[in-house]
Amino acid sequence: GEPRLPPSIGSLSPIFISFTLTPKVRVMGLCVPLPKVPLNVAAAIPLPNSCTAKDLVNYDQQIFDLCQTHGISICALASDGAAVERGAQRLLRATQEHMDFTVSHPSSPHLALHLQAPIINGLPVVPIQDAKHALGTARRQLLSGSRALAMGAYDLPFTVLNQIISDPNSPAYKRDVIRPDLQDTRASARITCWQTMEYVTENHRQRLGFIIYI
Repeated sequence: GEPRLPPSIGSLSPIFISFTLTPKVRVMGLCVPLPKVPLNVAAAIPLPNSCTAKDLVNYDQQIFDLCQTHGISICALASDGAAVERGAQRLLRATQEHMDFTVSHPSSPHLALHLQAPIINGLPVVPIQDAKHALGTARRQLLSGSRALAMGAYDLPFTVLNQIISDPNSPAYKRDVIRPDLQDTRASARITCWQTMEYVTENHRQRLGFIIYI
């Protein structure tokens, strides 16, 4: 319905007092994949620490049903990298019929990429990780401290990142790599942006694996 103004601020006090504080809030939004179209928040749900992947799937299904009622077709379901969120996506794929997709490899058939999209309310939906969290995950993997992080036949050594931030002409900053704030989305964007790719391509051409990675 239409928004309603409270008669006074004091009239809201009994409502706030009755609330139980929760450690987390799950914000669910609808994103139209067009430039300059802002995210529309569909729901904000308080979550207790005991929230499970099954609980999240139930919330997701309610949003899917509401969108279908209003003629909105959802093509992808994006979430962050939290364990319970990933579990919800796995559970969603396991409990729904799915459509199979195959991306063939140009030279090795056994390296073909097989994907599954669950069919929800008659439409295929692709579970993905949202772009900002995906960039953060990509940076954290490079900074994970692994002795040998590899991508196919190429390695992704920490020394490449150290060389990048040591150059004053680099698009990345020292604190993006050394003692970094892992929640800094701008730092993740700087490490994986096209300017960094251009810099590595021009100055560290032999690091093909790193170029492909970013």
